[in-house]
Amino acid sequence: MSVALAVTITTPEETLFEAEGVLKVRVRLADGGWLSIYPRHAPLIGEIAPGAVQITTAEGETSVLVDSGLVRVSPDRVLVLVGRSDVPFDAGDAEVDTGEVLRYERLVRELLSALRSAEDDQAPSGKAHTESRGMP
Repeated sequence: MSVALAVTITTPEETLFEAEGVLKVRVRLADGGWLSIYPRHAPLIGEIAPGAVQITTAEGETSVLVDSGLVRVSPDRVLVLVGRSDVPFDAGDAEVDTGEVLRYERLVRELLSALRSAEDDQAPSGKAHTESRGMP
């Protein structure tokens, strides 16, 4: 397994940042806490708040300002999916770009589908699995 991360930060329109050899990624979660991600991190998906995604490499640190979105972590990869890349978005009275919304929803559906598939592949079969999720 790698001792570094591959990181991609993307919107429905473009890839904002892509790098290999990343030592640490730090994102603000939707609940206000920070998540620091190092190589070999446990897999997870989380909702992130608008702000800076901090990326640390051997050469130094950089930040990418993003809107709210999702982060998907695997032991050697971090994927950040966001709606926009500029100053955090507040819809207020602004018109909604339905094309952007549809592209973002498609990305979210694909990510959730991949998560469900990974959970199904790793889940033990039988009653214990459903009970561990708090289901009767």
